[in-house]
This record gives sequence, C-alpha cells and structure tokens, in this order.
Amino acid sequence: MIINPVPKRANIVIILIMILGTCNIAVAVDDIKHLLEDESVNAQDGADIFLKYCAGCHGFDGLAEYELAPSFSMGDRLQKSDWELLQSVMQGKHGMPYWQDKLGVDEFRSAITYLRVMAERHSSGLPPREKPIPEMHYKFIPLGEDEDYWENRE
Repeated sequence: MIINPVPKRANIVIILIMILGTCNIAVAVDDIKHLLEDESVNAQDGADIFLKYCAGCHGFDGLAEYELAPSFSMGDRLQKSDWELLQSVMQGKHGMPYWQDKLGVDEFRSAITYLRVMAERHSSGLPPREKPIPEMHYKFIPLGEDEDYWENRE
C-alpha cells in the first residue's frame, strides 16, 4: 500500500493553483497571439535585438554560453513554433527569467525570426552572424546568482 504524504485537500489546492496559474498565463499571452500572424517582422532588427539582449547567454553566434541555454545556431528548440518560443521568452523557462515586461512582442518576434536565420546560415556552412558584436550587450546571470549587468565589448 502506498501512503500519500500530502493530504487530499492539499492535492486539490495544488491542482487548483496549477489550473488558475495556467489560465492567467494563457489569458495574458492570448492577448498578443494575433500579433504572431503579422508578416512585418524583420530578421535584421531581430539580429540587433538578439545581439544586444540575448547573446550574453545564447552566444553571439548562437552557440550557448550556459549549459541550460539552447544553442540556436545548432537548431536547439527551433522545432517549436514561433508561438511556443514566444511563450518561453515571455514567461521564462528553466534558469531564464521572464521577459514579458522588458521588450515589445514585435521585438521578440523579430529576434525569433533571426534565430531561424542563424540556424539556416549555420546549417549551410555560413557563419551564423553577419553583424558585428555591439559595443554594449546584456549579460544575464542565471537565477539565483549575482545581479545581471551590461558588459562593454573590449
């Protein structure tokens, strides 16, 4: 006989929290879902955004700087739809914090488009990045470590 150490009432509360939490996230993200169908995204704008805000973890050439960060040039996570990737960025995933209030949806969409361009370039034997590394870029520190910071290129 297996004894469940969590009382039934606690199990119900946990399930309700999970359902309500999912609904709240779904409602917030649902508000921007229609923007994914807009064709005005620009991979070059996405390159600027990726290099400034994302490359500190995901690498300037799309090869991850942290163990848990995907290497987008290698195609990591790119089997997911743009919608799934957008949710991951906005809500956070694993050690990555949520970015929902940090940049606009169109900026995220442009960066996601650029991820796919990097992977295509890499798989065809070209360097994944065409643009130079920016003078300043965001250096993310995984959750639980010291504060994030901006880093100067030297």
